[in-house]
Amino acid sequence: MGRNKKTVRGILVYLILTVGMWMFFYSYANSYNRLTDKKIPPAALKVDKEDVIVEVVGESFRLETDIFSPHSDFYFASYMFVPTELRLLCTAVSAWEKEFGL
Repeated sequence: MGRNKKTVRGILVYLILTVGMWMFFYSYANSYNRLTDKKIPPAALKVDKEDVIVEVVGESFRLETDIFSPHSDFYFASYMFVPTELRLLCTAVSAWEKEFGL
């Protein structure tokens, strides 16, 4: 019984925080601006082939969609944290594929 109460409380706190943040962003974006009449959208999403641009209250963030490209930061971090044996196996398979083709 006590575990269910904690779960329900956790869900309620999550919902209250989520709705509160949405209300803040919405009211911030639609509030009257005395300098210009331009409205600021609370959130926007632009999707391209290479990346996704997320704009939240005037700030923009760039997210890469191809995380396994050699130029990706995720690719480098995953390569560094992979065990040496797996790196060796991937290098061997890659060399074998280049030599004999798949």
